[in-house]
Amino acid sequence: MVQQIVETIRQSEPNAYGIPGRGWTLKTLQRWVGEKLEKVVSRSTLHAMLRAADLSGKKCKKLLGKRNPGKRAAFMERFAGLYERVVHREVVLIYVDESHFHRDMDLGYSWGRIGERLGKVSGCASLSDRINWFERV
Repeated sequence: MVQQIVETIRQSEPNAYGIPGRGWTLKTLQRWVGEKLEKVVSRSTLHAMLRAADLSGKKCKKLLGKRNPGKRAAFMERFAGLYERVVHREVVLIYVDESHFHRDMDLGYSWGRIGERLGKVSGCASLSDRINWFERV
């Protein structure tokens, strides 16, 4: 039973089973065990089982769905060269502040391996679907 719970936590979200929530809290996990495994388990027992499986409750970190490490490294290299030119007053830097309002600000909590970061892919809309806000000061 423990292995089945751990695999479910790793491979799915509660909403895949019709349970509302952003992550596997003890409450949502207790509900899933009751519905899918037809067992009644207390939250403290679930907590002890998950800790014995080397899992801990964590706040999820956002992973960008379209991340590209190579593209990011190339940008940082270009930026470093441009920054040097700004410092030596070869180019003028004009700053425009822009805000994007995201719909997935809080990704909630779930269970993950002890010592490993827990991330969720951002479900944020594309740039063309976001609300942008410019303010002139």
